[in-house]
Amino acid sequence: MSLLELLSTPLTWRDSQRWERAAELLALWLKDNTPSAVALRQKSEMVHSGIAAIDPFIEQLTTVVCKECRDVCCRWENCRYDATDLVHLVTLGISVPVYREGLPDQGPCRYLASRGCTIDRTERPFRCTWHFCGALISHMTQKPQKAVRSFSIRFQEIQAIRQEIMALLLGSIR
Repeated sequence: MSLLELLSTPLTWRDSQRWERAAELLALWLKDNTPSAVALRQKSEMVHSGIAAIDPFIEQLTTVVCKECRDVCCRWENCRYDATDLVHLVTLGISVPVYREGLPDQGPCRYLASRGCTIDRTERPFRCTWHFCGALISHMTQKPQKAVRSFSIRFQEIQAIRQEIMALLLGSIR
């Protein structure tokens, strides 16, 4: 199966054989397509730095809200990397953790520890960064509106760049 075929169909972290093949083919493609690889790397670095920039704001929220939560959102069923995560991380030379079979979906995420996630926010599945439960949103509304607006703008920029990453890659391998 080609990289285009793998990325053009739903690619999930839980399908380790297809996932690993896509990572391998992507790494090979990145070596052979220098101009496109440079552009892809620049966009991935923008996402990486964007997430790092919003991390303190999110940490302010989760430090207060999540420690009081009785219905943890960080369940194993919700922790999944998608194809854009794969492209973003492989482009930066960051390894995606190996999917661990046999954990109950409703159980806590294997990366959740007593002080939160053990994966750096810049390397987590993006869905873990954008998931905001009602309590988190409610707490966010109590923050200064300038900080909330700044976060929202930056977050929308990150989402747009992630879409550009996939469009650039898919356009380059067709």
